[in-house]
Amino acid sequence: MNKGTDISKERLEYLFKALTENTISKEELEELAACSRILKDDEVFHSSVKEIWNNVSVKPEEDILDSELVYENIISDSRFQKANPKRKIFVFNGKVFLRYAAVLLLTAGVGLWFYVNKPETGPEKGQQLIAVKKDSGTEDAKAVMLTLADGSQIALDKVSNGVLTVQGDSKVEHQDGQITYQDGVGLGLGGGKALENTVTTPRGADFKIVLPDGTKVWLNTMSSLSYPVMFNGKERKVRVNGEAYFEVAKNPHKPFIVEANGTEVSVLGTHFNVNAYSNENAVKTTLIEGAVKVTNHTKSVLLKPGEQSTASLSKNDIKVSTVDTEETLAWKNGYFLFNDENITTVMRTIARWYDITVEYDGNIDGKTFGGTISRFEDIEQLLKSIEMTGAIRFKLMPATSGKERRVIVMP
Repeated sequence: MNKGTDISKERLEYLFKALTENTISKEELEELAACSRILKDDEVFHSSVKEIWNNVSVKPEEDILDSELVYENIISDSRFQKANPKRKIFVFNGKVFLRYAAVLLLTAGVGLWFYVNKPETGPEKGQQLIAVKKDSGTEDAKAVMLTLADGSQIALDKVSNGVLTVQGDSKVEHQDGQITYQDGVGLGLGGGKALENTVTTPRGADFKIVLPDGTKVWLNTMSSLSYPVMFNGKERKVRVNGEAYFEVAKNPHKPFIVEANGTEVSVLGTHFNVNAYSNENAVKTTLIEGAVKVTNHTKSVLLKPGEQSTASLSKNDIKVSTVDTEETLAWKNGYFLFNDENITTVMRTIARWYDITVEYDGNIDGKTFGGTISRFEDIEQLLKSIEMTGAIRFKLMPATSGKERRVIVMP
């Protein structure tokens, strides 16, 4: 499909299969409807839909239906009626549902969600919401994963460039290793509810997200970012687990707040880094540009550029120090930079990026390492580079059944 305007083929096939099997959730149906509206003039999209439809096992009884009639029937659904109380309720049932389902994708006028009438359950139980279906085919621990508001997932490593999906009134696009949210292009069917997406990175991967307000976020390895698909209300709030670098779009009327392991970072528009991995004993916030306020329980500090706050996870304490920001942002720029770090800290950082576990054999107290190494270096070469300093020795053990590769650290 056309670059920059297409929903990913994989996502479309998943949604269409769920639609024809009557397992699609209301959020997924809204997503499918909104995508077809956006791409109503894209002939490649239409041909792809027809190709997928020809391959499904269930076919509609009619190929063509009046689109205005379809639209009127869809918007008469009881859930749509809550927002439009003057409309009457219309219930789809049986094969009629499949005919309208086909037209849903092939016409410009599309609606919200369906009921399926199951006669064997009786009239009162017959109107049932189509069940939520998870995208189990993308449950890959080594993929960068986008989790949508309904819980379904998209493996971002495996999709082509173009429109991934529509969430509420925001279009989600994938382009060369990043996703971007664009407001005001969907159906506007969210009804004011806060739809939330989450991006999760595995070991050995990082990822860039452009949020609906234009804020850019670089997500480090083994991290996650949860955020609303539209920033309604008086603030812009996101949650981080792991490490992320933010370039926040300025908005003096709507502060941007990052929640990370009990610590909050509040800004109006600035550049900063947050390190909040669960296996570290503190949340570190490093300010690159602008100003930020860091709060931990009841204590708060204001940071200046070049300063780093260390907020303890175990007590109400925040320490501020001046740091080398180049070291802090080394991960974002593609390398490790260690400044005489304790070897256990060094190995925690390395283990998060490479698919390894670390074991210690012997006393390594007082052992440190300093240097700069590319994050794209082969693990064997990286360990050899550290060994050349004489500080430590390593033994790399190959992966075995049920176990990852192991690095044994020895004095």
